[in-house]
Amino acid sequence: FSSVCQLKCSYCSPIFSTKWQQEIEKFGPYPTLPGHNDIAHLSGLSEEGDPEDNEVFRAFWPWFEKISSGLKLLKISGGEPLLSPSTFKVMEHLAQVPLKKLTLSINSNLSVPKETFERFLKLINGIESRFATNRMYIHPSIDTWGPQAEYIRFGLNLDLFRSNLEQYLSRTKGSMIIACTLNNLSLGGIGELYRYLLDLKRRYGGFDREVGITTEVLHGPSWQCISILPKSYGRYLDEALEFVKSNRSDNGDGFTLDEVQSLEKAIAVLQRPMPEKELSQSRANFYPHQHLPQLRFPASYRLPSRKFP
Repeated sequence: FSSVCQLKCSYCSPIFSTKWQQEIEKFGPYPTLPGHNDIAHLSGLSEEGDPEDNEVFRAFWPWFEKISSGLKLLKISGGEPLLSPSTFKVMEHLAQVPLKKLTLSINSNLSVPKETFERFLKLINGIESRFATNRMYIHPSIDTWGPQAEYIRFGLNLDLFRSNLEQYLSRTKGSMIIACTLNNLSLGGIGELYRYLLDLKRRYGGFDREVGITTEVLHGPSWQCISILPKSYGRYLDEALEFVKSNRSDNGDGFTLDEVQSLEKAIAVLQRPMPEKELSQSRANFYPHQHLPQLRFPASYRLPSRKFP
């Protein structure tokens, strides 16, 4: 419905986040070659004023009412959908006009205030009490666990994220699939994320309720791809894969084959060599020196290791 978002995730764009748009308008694009997130080269940014007051948006509701009776999947993304009044309008509509074939799927960074999330939960409860949809999914976005999670997704409050997530799982019947965008800042905490997920699976998962994760490797911007890391960083993924394999289950209380294979694919990406010129440029963009903006790192350059508490 809009690009309104309160986070500035490191790999995101002003097109998908109003906070990023404000940041770039104030400070300009990243000091990379070429300049990343340069709004002069971007189209589709929200105009000033109500981001949900435009021709396309106004056309949505007549279209939705026309096709909704046969709709099987409605997925709401953003921006941050729980900051959009229209997300709540859709849910209120479903509580009044049930669509029993529908799977409702909502992405969220889960860092919205508790009162906003409380309203969201009550609407889900109302939909569930009337059996108004077939299934409900929430897709929390998080890319690792611990301090680096908040570093990657600037503005994320991990304690609030965890509280909101567990409120959703304990107070609704909805399923939950974490959306993990695996990037080169993720690896140090990825094992902790999978350990936390296993705890959630054992507490809330089952045959009739999915609690899981989709792990997709980030490919752009290239300077945040795991391919630019030294191969030694693969140990984080190897350890996570060993943990996931040792806790495999098809009963809902362990990891699925898909979750195993997504980590195997990530390991393959890390081990795949990047062309030397692209590697050198991507590393220079990842770790730019303000006084040496044209710096090119050799392919053998080892990124500095940062230890998080």
